[in-house]
Amino acid sequence: MRPTSAAVFLCLLAACAHNGEITATLDTPEKPAKAGIESVTLAPATSPPVEKAAEPYVDGDPEQLLGLAPNGVSERLGSPGFVRHDGSAEIWQYPAEACILDVFLYREGEAFKVVYVELRGRGATTLSRRDCFIEMLRKQLKFKSG
Repeated sequence: MRPTSAAVFLCLLAACAHNGEITATLDTPEKPAKAGIESVTLAPATSPPVEKAAEPYVDGDPEQLLGLAPNGVSERLGSPGFVRHDGSAEIWQYPAEACILDVFLYREGEAFKVVYVELRGRGATTLSRRDCFIEMLRKQLKFKSG
């Protein structure tokens, strides 16, 4: 009988002798391993730490939109959820879960430019308006990058 077969046989015999109870013994200097039976030490199962990629810095001030043309706003925030035309003005609305951003564009000559922005809270949320705006910008960055 090979040593491995003998070890398996002894384990099965020991299991039967203990009436279904499983016991384990550690090989210590006081209790050396029996001859012919190999002892195995298992390392704890751990995975290497996963480093989260640092998110790029995003300016959380909605006034960064002031002076932009419509395509500059769309590049940063995507398409608005709602557009209202009011005389020589357009109001673009960007709704999010925690806030609503209103962007006011007025005609200057032949083109529209952002002249005012308003960021207001929405519902009972714990996210600050600034953080909500940052989330809007990050969402668009993720959308553009894939």
